[in-house]
Formats: sequence, C-alpha cells, structure tokens
Amino acid sequence: DQNGTNAQKWMFTEATMDDALPVNTKVIIRSKADTSKMIEVKDGASNAGATIQLYDERQNTSQVFTIEKYGQYYRIVNMASGNVIDIYNGSKDANTKAWSYTWNASSAQQYTIESTGDGDGSFYIRNINSWLYLTAKSTSNGAQIVQAEKSGNNRQKWYFDTPILRKGWHKESGGYRYYDSAGNLLRNTFIEDGKYYVDSNGYAYTGWKKYGSYYYYYKGRDGQEKTDSRPYLISLFGATSRGGQTCPNTTYRLVVDNAAPCIVTVYTRYPGTSGWNLPVFSFLCSPGVGGSYVTDYGERLTRNKYRWKDLMGPSYGQYATELLAYTYPAGNDSYMTWTNNGEYFHSVACPAPNNANLDPNTYNLLGTRQSHGCVRVCVRYAYWLYTFCDSNTTCYVGQYLARPFNVIPQPMAWDVVDPTDPAYTNNYGYTDNGATYHANGYFPY
Repeated sequence: DQNGTNAQKWMFTEATMDDALPVNTKVIIRSKADTSKMIEVKDGASNAGATIQLYDERQNTSQVFTIEKYGQYYRIVNMASGNVIDIYNGSKDANTKAWSYTWNASSAQQYTIESTGDGDGSFYIRNINSWLYLTAKSTSNGAQIVQAEKSGNNRQKWYFDTPILRKGWHKESGGYRYYDSAGNLLRNTFIEDGKYYVDSNGYAYTGWKKYGSYYYYYKGRDGQEKTDSRPYLISLFGATSRGGQTCPNTTYRLVVDNAAPCIVTVYTRYPGTSGWNLPVFSFLCSPGVGGSYVTDYGERLTRNKYRWKDLMGPSYGQYATELLAYTYPAGNDSYMTWTNNGEYFHSVACPAPNNANLDPNTYNLLGTRQSHGCVRVCVRYAYWLYTFCDSNTTCYVGQYLARPFNVIPQPMAWDVVDPTDPAYTNNYGYTDNGATYHANGYFPY
C-alpha cells in the first residue's frame, strides 16, 4: 500500500546515447546486412590511408574498435593500428571511401551514432563533416566502406558487440599470425626468445634474420633453425663445387670447445658483414685429454689434408686435416710461425688403415676429452672438413665458448664400423641425409 515513504518514490531522467553505447569499450562493428561480417582495417595496417572494409569475423584486433567520446561527438579508434576511421580527404561527396588515418581532430574523423529505431540495438554511424552514413558497398569480403545518403538499407546499420579475440598462433589466408594475450597482432618482432619472427604484416617469417649476435634461418611457423644451416646456404652464397660435390661458395671458421660435451662449431659470414656470425652446425668431438696431451688453445689454422693419416701407436685416422698452431718451431725460439705440433682433425683412430676395424667404445666417447692432442670426430664430419673447408681455414680452440646451435645427434657405434662413414652410407654430399651404417635405425647421443 502507498505509505508516502521515499522507498516508494522514483525520479525519471532522460537517457542519452552515451547510456546506450559501449563508450570507451572495445567492440566489433557487425553488419546488420550480414552478421558474419565486420568492419576492419585491412590487415590491421598501421599506415595512414589503410583500407576500411567489410570482412568475415577474424577474432583479431584489425576488427576491434573503441568508441571514444570527443566533445559531443565520437571518434572510432582501431585497436590494431591506433588510427581512426576517417573520410578520404575530408570529402563531403556520397560514395567517398572511408580509410584509416592518424587522428587530427578534423570533422571528417568525428561521428554521431543514432539508433536505427529497429528495436534490435542497431545503429547508424553518421559523419559530421558530410552528414552522410557509413555504408558497406556490398556484403562480400573486402567490400569497401563508404559514406552514403541515408537509405534505410541494412548495409548502413551496425551492431556494437563484444569481441572474442584470438590469442597465440592462428592460420589465416596469408599464413600463420601471432596474437598476444590482449589480442594484439604482433609485427616486426621476435617471439618466444627468438624462436619465431613475424613480418610487417604479422605473418611468421621465412628467411634469414639476425637474433642477438648471430644470423639464423627462420622457417615460418616451424621457427628458428637451431641445428643445421647447411640446407639454406646455397641460396644465400651461390653454388660452387668441392671434391666433386655441390656446396655453397663461402668460407668457414672452426671453433673447438673443450668443455663437455666437447664440440666443433662451424661458422661462416653473413653476406655483407665482417664477423663470423652465421652458425652452420655443431658436432661432437674428442680433443686432448689434458695435461701433456691437451689440444693447444688459441688461434689455429688448417693446412695439409690426408685421406689416411698415420698417428701414434701406430694407429690411423681417416680424412685428416692438419691443425697448425702459431708458435715457435721446434728447436728455434727466435721467431713464431704457423707450426705443426702433431695435431689434426681426424676420424676415431683405428689400428689399421681400413674402415672396418673401429673400436666402438672409443667412438662412443665422442663428446669427451680422449685424444693425445688431435681432435677426433666421426668419419662423416672428418670427411666434411676434409672436403668442404679450404686449407688455411681459421680455427679457435678454447673452453666454455658460445654455443649458438644445438649439437647434431650422434649415432652410436655397435661394431667395427663407424656408423657415419660415407663408404657405407654413401653420404658424400654437403648436407647430411640421416643415413647410418646400422640397419636398425638412428641412435641419438
């Protein structure tokens, strides 16, 4: 019953358009003519003059806008670009296109937003410079947004809906794109600590890119190549032939790291640069065990090569490459020169110069310091150095050095044959083919 208390008294105030609109809230602008289509900045482009068009819902920031109050009117700001919906060159003519442009507070960038009166929450968007209405030319993907006289056509009517944003990787018509946790399309940047790079259009990049101190090959959605650059080098350097095998026309630097697991890393120079800044690949080795049998540290230089080299014991190594040190020659301490101190790159030594008397236990210790000063490697990589690295290739021997690449897995030896020996695998080429001597497959180190 009526009792005259304030609990029964009410005030009515006139509602404003601001009360009906999601002002300062992220929205998608959905077409009433085809509710599967949204207004977007084409490709989310950030440049002034980018196309404003209609397209299927993408769930990305190219289709997300903020309706912001500016005086008594509104501006419509795209989330991807930060630019606003503008009318081309401030024209007042019907059928003039809308485009994305840097905010300049002109009337061509401001709008009234009016209810259509359809009772379904749809609105007209009317430019205050021309007093014409934003209209989709059709409902096809890529249809241009223009300004037009009011016709009541549903292509002039729009819904403001809450966006559902993509996050992470998504496959789109031009490839894979990456969206951050806020739904922003990332561009021209590295992702996941350099594992991926996305280009100016936000697509996963394929090609060479410098990350940190080194150049890596990026394989689109498969990301950064971190094990083997060799398959991509001929396209970078052009082709030549060494040992009857096609290979890139480039030179190399070798780096031997005595820290376990002991490895050799091969580098080359990215075209147009001066440093050894492109890691090619890394593989296991066994340098000097230490003490009087240490592999000499510092700068080294390769020189002569031997198909079989007699070593201590006697024993024999395949595909040996002489490794010189800059030191005093024996018996003369008056000057320094590049001197042979009895050190070589070579395969794991065998008691006879044939490739069927390997000690598999010694081979399986590759990655640890085992030699009397030489650098032991598997036959495949001894052959690779012998064939593809010119004499006078520079080398550095040290410890705890940079390791920009993962080490190529090493197959285990089970008998008297090195499982990587090209005599059994027929892998004499520049790149590896994964073949091993063992019929039962590939065994990682």
